[in-house]
Amino acid sequence: MRVLLADCDPELLEGTARALASAFVIDVATTKAGCIDLLRPGRYDVLVACERLADGSGLELLSRAEQRWPNVLRVFAANPERLRLLKGRLSPFRLYRALPYPIDAGQLRRLLVAADKKSHEPRTRSRRASSARPRRR
Repeated sequence: MRVLLADCDPELLEGTARALASAFVIDVATTKAGCIDLLRPGRYDVLVACERLADGSGLELLSRAEQRWPNVLRVFAANPERLRLLKGRLSPFRLYRALPYPIDAGQLRRLLVAADKKSHEPRTRSRRASSARPRRR
């Protein structure tokens, strides 16, 4: 699984990347522009963006990623208090998950393992969608 991590704090970014490097292919960026330069269709499975980047908002980056690369799972990280304030307003971003910041590498690892398993599950259609004809009553 290929993961792109975006955070304005290079030390936290590198520490998180090192902690995950044994299980995932990790690339890092500190800016929206840097992420956009790296993102290409099929290159990453997951984009993890912190609320603040050196050149703007992580949510703006995730919104743009959703429009241009809809198959990339998007994870948002922000201060826990900020996440509580934004809770009802995050649904338009179609996030896979939101995490508290600073990111706990163990929590992110578990999230990525779950995302990887989910991406390999066969997709099933609902019973109604698979019926040849709708039932009459």
